[in-house]
Amino acid sequence: MTTPVSSARSGSTTPPRAAATGRRYELDWLRAFVVLGLIPFHTAVIFSATSDVFLKNAQTSDIMALLTALAGTWGMPLLFAVAGASAYFALSRRAAPRYLGERVQRLIVPFVFATLTLIPIQVYAVLVSNPELIKSFNIPIHDPNFTASPLAFYTEYLRAYAYFLTHFTPALALVFWGHLWFIPRLFVYALLTLPLFLWLRRSATGPRLLTALARLMRYPGAIFLFALPLGLVEIFVRAAGLSALTASWPIYDDWEQFAYFLLYFLYGFLLFAVSTMPAAITRHGWAGLGLGVAGFALALWLARGVALATDPPDGALDAINALIRGSVSWFWVVAILSFAFHSLTFTNRLLDYLNEAAFPIYVLHMPIVTVVGMYVISFSIPWALKFVLIIVIALALTVGVYELAVRRFRVTRLLFGLKPRPRRTDESAPRLSTGDRREPRVTPLTGGDRYAS
Repeated sequence: MTTPVSSARSGSTTPPRAAATGRRYELDWLRAFVVLGLIPFHTAVIFSATSDVFLKNAQTSDIMALLTALAGTWGMPLLFAVAGASAYFALSRRAAPRYLGERVQRLIVPFVFATLTLIPIQVYAVLVSNPELIKSFNIPIHDPNFTASPLAFYTEYLRAYAYFLTHFTPALALVFWGHLWFIPRLFVYALLTLPLFLWLRRSATGPRLLTALARLMRYPGAIFLFALPLGLVEIFVRAAGLSALTASWPIYDDWEQFAYFLLYFLYGFLLFAVSTMPAAITRHGWAGLGLGVAGFALALWLARGVALATDPPDGALDAINALIRGSVSWFWVVAILSFAFHSLTFTNRLLDYLNEAAFPIYVLHMPIVTVVGMYVISFSIPWALKFVLIIVIALALTVGVYELAVRRFRVTRLLFGLKPRPRRTDESAPRLSTGDRREPRVTPLTGGDRYAS
């Protein structure tokens, strides 16, 4: 994960081999890996001893709990950082109106479609297996027998969805948005950060600030200073009591998480806006990995101590835990980005396919994992075999649905945020070599942008 000495000394922004391509293929690989990893991650949650979810296997495992905790440390932060990097490249090629228009087309349209068609399948499967679960949510029910048929359920679902939109809470968002919460969050981040990003690129002061950050990133260890705001934002947001102040408002009241991921979106933009930041990350990969492992172990130890304590933790311990959580997350992201900058600067046919498939796979995977998991956990077989079966079947079905029902049709491509298929003459054109500059596939998971430098 280290950069050659010449790159480290010069502060070059271009890791090995990336200069030849003129593209940031490593970002495409990272996005694809995180999205594909959601299938084993959400499967592991079914078997986790600690995760509170609607679908749970009778036998759970502490190992699954540990793995989901570790993946949760860096998975979504990394995805938001990649999205922020996408915003940087998008604004270097697009005017603000087009930038926002593309996000409506490639984020909001698929989001609305999926919450009205795919999420109901997931909710129906869960409620059929556990009808009493609906009592856990404060939702008015017009038809007590709404689970008797899919049509009755969907009618009740639409009524409940309308209620949810006027009585917004994170708990109800878990029901009606499910795993798709990422999409409206990403859209809101794009709106909120646009004035700042334009200011950083075009004002008189913004470029000077980026230059100052570029000088700072040349110092050993300076890249880890970005961990500090991640911990501080949780401390200050909690101290401000925003959740209590807006608990009855129809807006998202989980402000700590909102601010936390917003920082990662900003960090993704700065990743390429600050000229020396990629080289600084590449140099500190092994340090980030070591700090990430040590910090994660410390966080687990502290969490166990708090759980065993008879008295509630004091404010100082809460603050320390927040700083550790924020720091550990950034350490892991630095380590993973360093590896990607060093080793994932190439492309091939698989990446071409995954670039386009990533967003539909993200949208499709959770209802499929839920339905498959509901049946598999009823089998009288070891839990480890159930775990493998759910992953294999869900992955095959998700890719199959994408390939047969989404990828090949203009309407479904539009509904899943994809551009129309290229003409056959374009598809049959000779392949360029890995080092050639090529127009990449559209990537709606990060706003549909091209990582061209």
